[in-house]
Amino acid sequence: MNKIRLYYDFQTLILQRYGGISRYFYEIISRLPNEYVDINIPIIDNTNYYFESYFNKKAKHTYQRRGIWKLNKLNTRLHLSIGGKKVFHPTYYDPYFLKWYDGMLVVTIHDMAQEKFPEFFKDDIVVINKKKNIERADRIIVPSNATKIDILETYPNVDENKIKVIYHGSNDNNDIELDEANIKKSLFEKHEKIECFFLFVGQRKGYKNFDKLLDAMLMLMDKIDSIGLFCAGGGEFTEEEKSKLQKHSDRIVQKNVSDDELIYLYRNAIAFVYPSLIEGFGIPILEAFQNGCPVLLSEIECFKEIARGAAIYFDPKNSESILEKLYYIMNLDKENRSTLADNEKKRMALFDWDISAKEHFKVYKELWENI
Repeated sequence: MNKIRLYYDFQTLILQRYGGISRYFYEIISRLPNEYVDINIPIIDNTNYYFESYFNKKAKHTYQRRGIWKLNKLNTRLHLSIGGKKVFHPTYYDPYFLKWYDGMLVVTIHDMAQEKFPEFFKDDIVVINKKKNIERADRIIVPSNATKIDILETYPNVDENKIKVIYHGSNDNNDIELDEANIKKSLFEKHEKIECFFLFVGQRKGYKNFDKLLDAMLMLMDKIDSIGLFCAGGGEFTEEEKSKLQKHSDRIVQKNVSDDELIYLYRNAIAFVYPSLIEGFGIPILEAFQNGCPVLLSEIECFKEIARGAAIYFDPKNSESILEKLYYIMNLDKENRSTLADNEKKRMALFDWDISAKEHFKVYKELWENI
């Protein structure tokens, strides 16, 4: 078989310094078999941390400059216009290529959050662009059956057979040794009152539903002086958030963290809490499983599909329900905690980046053989 000429573009590598989408593409691309795939990523000024090792070059910080975006569009068009058959997999939803690219197209739809919860978004440009990608794609990759169902409910005319569910994976970090004393000192400096903590990871606004978790945590902290909440990443607290958490600001922390610091947080948290109203997958669930961290999740279809019996679920629209589960996990006896940990290990076995990459390769190969 001739090598598959596979092209990715610049979008997520310019849009994200870190983040789930760019990490997904890095994990897949870095695992594809070089003997069968000729990978091309035409890009000017990568800004993404994960792809530093792929390009063997330090990422720049041009971050979404309009001029760089336009130059990358032109650069991608130049590379894709070179003769011969090819498969193209853009890394986000800008449909700039639709006017001139007529080859095989693979798109990944990460979730349908904008379509399901438009009230949380300022405009519908992502919805418009995503729809164009879905309609044009020869194959649509999604990270869960829940997302596939969301697509078919939103766009019932889409051919179900061109949607392929491929789960994300997780990285093995069990052998990583941490300088826990220094990490703890760095993370909790000026927050000495925190003796134990719950963990929240990532963006907090909109459908991420952080407000409901915060309401529950504030009620919990009114009753227990030693409990804290650590928010990893997601940017500094807004003025509105600061006002709301003011009473317990000495026990609520927000910091951008390194990979080692995040591992420390998973390993030492009472539980990781994920209150989202919708997700396409939920990589932090696997990160928590990997590090033996109990998981409290919104009772939504995606999370139930991924975690099954390895998590505790709550009603994400009800702060009292979240509070109830916070109490529950704090008081979980040794036997039930052990059962939960065993279930986490069983679920982890299903999510592997190597398997995910092989499934992506099958999609590319099928399209390539039908050109």
